Amino acid sequence: MPHKKTLELVEEKNSPRALIIGGSLIAPYLSDELSKNGCSVTMEDSYYPSLGRFNYIFQFGNYAFVKDAVAKHLFSDGKVLFIETDEEEVLEKIDKVKVLSAGGLFLWKQEELVSLILKTIFSTKGKEVVNLRKMGSQTQKIYKQTVSAKPKTSKPIVPAVAVPVFKKSRILNRKIFFFSIILSSLVIFLLSIFYPLFSLKRDLNTLRSDVASGSWQAVPADIKKSRDKLSSAQNIYNFILQIFFPLKNISYMKDSEKILTTTDRLLAAGEDMLSFSTQLQKNSFNSGVTLANFSKENLSLLKNRIVNLQEIITRSKMKIDEVQLPFFPKSDYIFFLTSFSQKLAAINDLLPTVDGLFLPQEPKVYLVLFQNNMELRPTGGFIGSFGLVTIEKGKVIDFKIEDVYTADGQLKGHIDPPIPISKYLNQPHFFLRDSNFDPDFAASSVKASFFLQKELGTNVDGVIGINLFVLQKILQIIGPVKIADFGGDLISADNFFFKAQYYSTEKFFPGSTQKKDFLTSLNNTLMQKFENSKSLTLIQLLPVIKQSLDEKNILLFSTDEKSQKIIEKNGWGGRLVEIKCVANTQIESCFSDYLAVIEANLGVNKANYFIIKSVTVEKKIDTEGKIETLVTLAYENSASSEIFGEVIYTNYLRLFVPAGSQLINITFNGMELSSSEVDIENYGLDKMSFGFLLKIAPENKGVVKVRYTLPRFISPEISSYQFFYQKQGGDKVAPLVLSLNSPSQYFFKPTNFKSTSEKEIFYSTDTSVDRIFSFSR
Repeated sequence: MPHKKTLELVEEKNSPRALIIGGSLIAPYLSDELSKNGCSVTMEDSYYPSLGRFNYIFQFGNYAFVKDAVAKHLFSDGKVLFIETDEEEVLEKIDKVKVLSAGGLFLWKQEELVSLILKTIFSTKGKEVVNLRKMGSQTQKIYKQTVSAKPKTSKPIVPAVAVPVFKKSRILNRKIFFFSIILSSLVIFLLSIFYPLFSLKRDLNTLRSDVASGSWQAVPADIKKSRDKLSSAQNIYNFILQIFFPLKNISYMKDSEKILTTTDRLLAAGEDMLSFSTQLQKNSFNSGVTLANFSKENLSLLKNRIVNLQEIITRSKMKIDEVQLPFFPKSDYIFFLTSFSQKLAAINDLLPTVDGLFLPQEPKVYLVLFQNNMELRPTGGFIGSFGLVTIEKGKVIDFKIEDVYTADGQLKGHIDPPIPISKYLNQPHFFLRDSNFDPDFAASSVKASFFLQKELGTNVDGVIGINLFVLQKILQIIGPVKIADFGGDLISADNFFFKAQYYSTEKFFPGSTQKKDFLTSLNNTLMQKFENSKSLTLIQLLPVIKQSLDEKNILLFSTDEKSQKIIEKNGWGGRLVEIKCVANTQIESCFSDYLAVIEANLGVNKANYFIIKSVTVEKKIDTEGKIETLVTLAYENSASSEIFGEVIYTNYLRLFVPAGSQLINITFNGMELSSSEVDIENYGLDKMSFGFLLKIAPENKGVVKVRYTLPRFISPEISSYQFFYQKQGGDKVAPLVLSLNSPSQYFFKPTNFKSTSEKEIFYSTDTSVDRIFSFSR
């Protein structure tokens, strides 16, 4: 099977990692300061499962989410600072969490508050709760008094004396009178210009806030209100300049005009884009899962609007950056435009794949594999259910969901399963439900298509793999839904895993349709809510789909060669990549390295819901150029046996490494595995795997250490080294630490990330996506 995935070398961000949640007024300033000090900064409005872990978390408001954030998104040695804003909240002591009560953020100078935030989180001493509410208000009041108050001086009391009046005083009074008229006119002029700008600024802040929070039902009204205010401001500006035309060329007036014209272009393009996408969504989703009018023509129109809006945003950011008005927070607007442009880019990246897969001129049938990643399997999860969707010219003709056991019961004949399936599951036959044992999704898709044809006689044109993280993310956007067919049960992002498990296993018996009925009903409910909702748009949904593809929570395979090339070029095919250097490096002088950690839960349970994992990869180069690798996998099974029973994590673990590598040893909790317990197999032309079984009981931990050497040595001719870490689809995001120790004659330095140590290269990141680490001598 060829491995065609095209790779690009992506610049790794600096460590340590910092996460900012909320705080729109302060967040950009805090982000800049953290970046200056070597942090890799992520800014989000809320948490989501695939966000990963961080060294520092800054959360503005909503203390209720802090405890969960510490458990799911903070490294073990990390710190959290909760900034209490306008509303006072009920606080409970949480380990690793400090609290800074700041009050209204608008009362503070941004630089001053950022300084206090950093001082609070990085201080090794001091209180766990710092109350600055009074300090913030006093700071503002004192500042205002300093500006307006005049120093009092003691003057001697002088008796009143009659002063003669001269004609010269009349001349002076006339001068004062005329000066007062000019000054008053100037004040009126300035108020006429700047008051509409301040009013427009308030409306634009509301628009920005609604877009950032996903309150799309308010956005059309926000745009209309902003455009009305903008029109008034432009009319006043043009009228006043006819009177005070000599002031037209001063910098403040030029900057004001830039703001007005730039905002006008942005609002007009944004309104057009939103109107088109809303109409497209309205026409495209009808009667649950039926698509209509999502044609190639509409796709082309959408792409043109995206390109046009991105060009306007790029030019607008340049114009805004030139503005020097004291009241205009240009960094806030540049950050907002950059974030929105990234969403547009994500949508644009999807369009060729949408065109190739979902807009065929002839009917196409796709197999949809629902992979339950709480029972992790090599391409994403156990295949408990599947769907068959028929599409023609952008219209879903049919969509049926079936239980996999119903199809597997119709298989005639015998096919030998992979050895671990027969050995550890005691299952002598190979079925559709286990067809994704090959970690290469294209290879597993071919097997799944084969079984479907043998079991149901159905041929398919492609395969789509979806795991539970995707549905959870959609529920986070759409919000809780009530499943009418299941007693109006409320399904949310928080309880989805438990509800899916409950309806899959409760009162289950051979031939039961409860699991497929639940998935069918949930799908129809989600589509209906998306169709009817005024607060959801394609602009909001499509970037989430793009993220799910990037993180391998959605995987694609097409029998159409052209479409498959597009899929693999974007890295959405779940392929095991060819081991070679990328990014314009000289192949002869570049050393390529590779690792993929692939797990298969063979315990017939959903233990992966409770598994917490970390990955450490240590590389050592000796004086002869030999590279020895130590991979440490630390597992924790957090399941409570009293509540969930004996949820033992039975994991058939495989490490895929360069072909020809020599295994030194494997230990599990300090005990070395014998050679009979380890399966060593070749995979393709450039890889091999070390496979073995491990079990971790509830409320227990396990540490796996795998030590091996690479077949190739570093030689004096080698000038660069690339290590590729490949993520397993469906796996939770875990901390990933890489270190490289080399002698002086083979000393390498990182080129796409910064090490936290000068003597030994050391870098901390996560497994949310595939990672390429590049080094040079």
